[in-house]
Amino acid sequence: MTANDRGFEVCTLSDCVDGYVPSFKPASLEMLHFSDGLFGWVADSKALTEKLAEFEAQKPHPQAWNGALDISSLTEAYAAKQLTPSQLVPKLYERIEKYKEIDPVVFITLFSKADALARAKELEAKYANKPLPPLYGIPITVKDSIDMAGVPTTAACPAYAYTPSKNATTITQLLDLGVIILGKVNLDQLATGLVGTRSPYGAPHSVFSKDHVSGGSSSGSAVSVAAGLCSFSLGTDTAGSGRVPPSFNNIVGYKPTRGCISTVGVVPAVKAFDCVAIECLTVADARKVWNLLNVPDPEEHVGKFWRGEFKPANMIYSSKPEFRFIIPPESDLALITPSYRKLYDEAIKTVQAIGGNLVQADYSPFQKAGKLLYEGSFVAARVSGVGRKWLEAHKDDLLPATREIYVNACNFSAVDAWSDMDLLAQCSLEARREFNKFDIIVVPATTMHPTFAQIDKEPIAVNHKLGKFTHYGNLLDLCGITVPAGFDESKLPFGVTFLGASMSDGLVLEVARMYQEKTGIKPGLP
Repeated sequence: MTANDRGFEVCTLSDCVDGYVPSFKPASLEMLHFSDGLFGWVADSKALTEKLAEFEAQKPHPQAWNGALDISSLTEAYAAKQLTPSQLVPKLYERIEKYKEIDPVVFITLFSKADALARAKELEAKYANKPLPPLYGIPITVKDSIDMAGVPTTAACPAYAYTPSKNATTITQLLDLGVIILGKVNLDQLATGLVGTRSPYGAPHSVFSKDHVSGGSSSGSAVSVAAGLCSFSLGTDTAGSGRVPPSFNNIVGYKPTRGCISTVGVVPAVKAFDCVAIECLTVADARKVWNLLNVPDPEEHVGKFWRGEFKPANMIYSSKPEFRFIIPPESDLALITPSYRKLYDEAIKTVQAIGGNLVQADYSPFQKAGKLLYEGSFVAARVSGVGRKWLEAHKDDLLPATREIYVNACNFSAVDAWSDMDLLAQCSLEARREFNKFDIIVVPATTMHPTFAQIDKEPIAVNHKLGKFTHYGNLLDLCGITVPAGFDESKLPFGVTFLGASMSDGLVLEVARMYQEKTGIKPGLP
């Protein structure tokens, strides 16, 4: 248990001791905390241990591992000695080789089976006689815009590629937590796009259709999870890159409150608004990974530093049985496809069934903020991320759609930028006021699932359509999670996104968990 966890427990206990004399209350809590809740000998524990032994003997034997890669399934299989990391690795590489026949461009750098086995055996030896770390033997992939020491970071742009000498903060954290990294996966070039087609390494497709895009920019992340190649993938999200691809591949995509997970060592898209995202199979997995990585990084320029080391309670957990939510106005919902609209309406009924109370509020601050990311001067921040001199020297090395975005971004002035900053501040103020009227926004993850042909015909316009309900998320510092919400007539998946105010992650995750549990939709491929 960490100091943060204990601190939170003390804060929670304070709600249960209102009968104490005020002056004695802090001292009592301090004594409880100091002694881990134990003041001394109370009774002989023999009777208790005997009962526990009886209970343990009556417990049913755990079922054999069924091949599921969610964190809970693998952790239980390891604990029950049904599986070891070194036994898992060959099975994963069999899946990877088989999936290459379906889609060969998921990985940019796939580590060798020998390297993955060496890592597995290293973990087994290290923890042979020790408690296992929380992510022991969990296989993951990493978006190739996140640094790993000694491994090229391409950001899907060979002219930009470099080999870092140190890990991104999140990579160091995950390795310490026991993961096995299988490789670095594909993305839209320089993390610019929601389509997944803007990569010189090839365009992954949805696991459900070779004709339909995977979504981006975290394309390889979503596909590697949905195809059953790993347990979760570390992606990024600036305009919706961690929420749209999960929708197209029937998995969970979580973008926490900005700054909770360090972006140190991540290739910047729009540095002030970038966020590390978690693409995984269940909401429970998203919560677990986020809670483990949600550690203040002193080098993180947008990090959230709370009073002392305590995180606000709503950041950790919420079991609120009833919550208020709003939906976008009809003018926005009219933009989604008819099949998506039908699934969305069904999703709203499910949200109400788990305790959601649909209320009215002004959605316009979110609409106005959403237009700023690509239709305003903030797109120029993408140029500052790579450097204007670099762009001038390498613009011809960019793919056409990426080049158009970056070159046009240079046309904005400083006046434009400051005007948009003022407008964003106003939108943020209005949004905070509206959040007094509701707890969560429930939106379609995206408006449509385009084919490659549709993207080829209108690469920029279709991309804008996909971000209708995602673009404002990071600008307004919201947290959000996309959850599978059914299939349309073409058997393509649809996702619904729950958005909450900054630091309301606990509530958003709990509502998403209830929703996933209520629908019973299995993530990934059938």
